[in-house]
This record gives sequence, C-alpha cells and structure tokens, in this order.
Amino acid sequence: MRKSYLLPSLALIAIVGCAPKNKLLGTWESTVAAGPASVTTTTTYKDDGSFNASVEIKGGPVPTKASYTGTYKLDKDDLTTTVDPKTVVLDPPDDNFKNMVVGSLKSQTAKLSWNGESQFSIPAGPMTVVFNKK
Repeated sequence: MRKSYLLPSLALIAIVGCAPKNKLLGTWESTVAAGPASVTTTTTYKDDGSFNASVEIKGGPVPTKASYTGTYKLDKDDLTTTVDPKTVVLDPPDDNFKNMVVGSLKSQTAKLSWNGESQFSIPAGPMTVVFNKK
C-alpha cells in the first residue's frame, strides 16, 4: 500500500524540481545617461511576486532619490510591473514630480531580452536599458 503512494509522490517531486527557475529573482541595477544626468535604478524582485525599487538621479537640476514598491508578473519574457502609488517616496519631496512618476509607473509591460543569467535588457522609448545582477 505504501508503494502506491510513493510513485505519485516521487513523480510530483520530479515535476516540481524541474519547474523553470525564475531568473528575475534577486537584485538588479542599471545606470542610464540622460543628458547631463545619470539615473541609477536598483530593483529587487522577490519570490512572492513583489518588488522594491530605488532610483537615484545625479547631475540634473536637483539631485533626486525615489523609492517605491509593487508587484510583478513574469510570463516567459514579458515582465509586467504595477507600482503601489502609496509607496512612492521622493527626496526632496515634490508633489508635482511625484504625480508624474506615479502616473508613468502605474502598470507597465516590457519584453525582456536575456543576455545570460546575470543580465537582461528592456526597451525604454528610444533607448535600451541594461540591468545587471548585483
């Protein structure tokens, strides 16, 4: 009788063990030049479908830091992120800029291009942003 439970259990373990690994898990960083400014984004994707991000803008008219959290879904190479607007924090505080950030980040889907296990890129308007695993 025990053997009849053993085979299905082993099959289930084999299937779960062979499930594709979410390569996105972990912390990723990108730095992009935008005119005289540089924008560094650090994002951590967690296995519960949530993420947190911090952005630092240097060299612009006013150096700015931002942070926010949200949820993500990875469907093959399509990454959809949804930012929780209540979590967006800017330093220095600027309500107009915050409203613009919240509006632009609400929900986005991007096609990831993997360059090995530790680098991916996404299109962002006319440019491509490259993220490296930290």
